[in-house]
Amino acid sequence: MNAKPRIAFVVDALPAMGGGEKTLMAALELFPQADVFTLIYNKSAFGKTPLAEKAIVTSYLDKIPFAQSHHRLLLPLMPSAIERFDFCQYEVIVSFSYAVAHGVQIHNAGRHVAYTYTPMRYAWSDINIDGTHSGKNAILNLVMDKFRAWDKVAASRVHEFAAISQGIADRIQSSYQRASRIIYPPVETERFHPNGQRGDYFVTLSRLVAHKRLDVVIQAFSKLNLPLKIIGAGPERKKLQQHATPNIQFLGYQPAEVVA
Repeated sequence: MNAKPRIAFVVDALPAMGGGEKTLMAALELFPQADVFTLIYNKSAFGKTPLAEKAIVTSYLDKIPFAQSHHRLLLPLMPSAIERFDFCQYEVIVSFSYAVAHGVQIHNAGRHVAYTYTPMRYAWSDINIDGTHSGKNAILNLVMDKFRAWDKVAASRVHEFAAISQGIADRIQSSYQRASRIIYPPVETERFHPNGQRGDYFVTLSRLVAHKRLDVVIQAFSKLNLPLKIIGAGPERKKLQQHATPNIQFLGYQPAEVVA
């Protein structure tokens, strides 16, 4: 008998390196034998990470030409795609979910734990895909109504929920009427330390996507005319740069030692 259970890690998408992806890396340190499933995988973004050594299982969505750069546009197709994965050979399935990863179907005696970053924000809050909080249009409301109906059924199939914070645990309770235990994301305590001195600039580190609201940060620093360095990559970079004044510098993705 194999002493180690067969474990599957399921992630919504792997378009670029970010906080959720680093949490996945930490989980792989504990369970290196786990296989990784994801709807969309941008292999070039993970060349120097542990994922480069693994055979990542992807969905049919990964073959769509624009999937890796604009995967959020494929949201209506994601529920059916996540349900197509086959986990019959696995005893433990852990989903790392901010959208649909928790919606996997388990047809054997495997146990599914959903480590949840948030119930899908565009469906369960008033935030729009572009990061604003204005009213959604009629078509998008219909899409989200259908998604919420699927999402409740998907959540009912999860054996146990875990949340990254008390706030997310409250969202899980509100959205799914499910309790969850809190497991805080890993912290790199050896990477950062106070140096006792202030630099002559401000810095922000974030994935450049709409709901992170970097546009508000840029607007503030443009008005204050204070030096700001922005570290991170994402589909919103060109749009953000158009509104940035010369005191704001975009550094793109930077390796861990540069960030520290």
